[in-house]
Amino acid sequence: MKKVCILGSSSYVAKGLIRNFERNKNYDLTLLSRIHNNLNGIDNKYDVIINCIYDHSNPFFISEKYDNIIIENLIRYPDTLYIFFSSGAVYGKGFKNIKNPFTTIDMNNIQSEDYYYINKIYTEAKHRSLSDLNIVDIRLFGYFSRDIDLNSHYLLANIINSIKNNTVLKTDHENIFRDYIHPDDLFALLECCIKQEKINTYYDSYSSNFISKADLFDIFTEKYNLKYEFTANLETVDTTGFKKFYFSTNKKAGDIGYIPKFSSERTILEEMSFIL
Repeated sequence: MKKVCILGSSSYVAKGLIRNFERNKNYDLTLLSRIHNNLNGIDNKYDVIINCIYDHSNPFFISEKYDNIIIENLIRYPDTLYIFFSSGAVYGKGFKNIKNPFTTIDMNNIQSEDYYYINKIYTEAKHRSLSDLNIVDIRLFGYFSRDIDLNSHYLLANIINSIKNNTVLKTDHENIFRDYIHPDDLFALLECCIKQEKINTYYDSYSSNFISKADLFDIFTEKYNLKYEFTANLETVDTTGFKKFYFSTNKKAGDIGYIPKFSSERTILEEMSFIL
């Protein structure tokens, strides 16, 4: 039985992982939430430490603080595997060319929307420099589960609230493309990483197929009678900047045996059955 510690265990992503871990009798879980006030568990030896801490309000200090605490644990126990949830945001504004994304930073004109991805770039670079330690950065692009915070301003949360409240959703004409990984597929990717003996690298997460906003709206209209209307000059909230395409074509995770079972569409329909 492998001992697994999850930091940020009350977070959106962690909840889906915990359900999968608890269904599997091969793992002994330690869950740390409200991590700012509870660090005692990190002093112990674990086979796997998973960092699900998410704090957009301070993308530098909080992330750096607890990343360093985990790394100190790895130095004491070098056989431990550290899985860090990074983000597709590391590609910055490079999604204009989805097949060959690249990151550019205008150091003379850094904007607030740049903070998040600069932090992820720095953290991944630090992890690669610690090549003797077992560290995997999993880049999340899109994720959807029954645990979604309906008070958030994500597109799917807005759609669900419109359906539940029988209101008309206002949207712009921009057709965007997103990839939503299923909790079971994300867990499968983690297990592929856990099976590796020595590893220090990154993997982009992905479903078996991405989805467009147009198709998304068609599905919700047919299945759940979504009502929506197009509005010009609609203000949207995107803390890391607008991205028409936000999914990965990097299938490197297949090298360690990851094969996603769920498409974005199937992920949404299955998890929606628990929400509505």
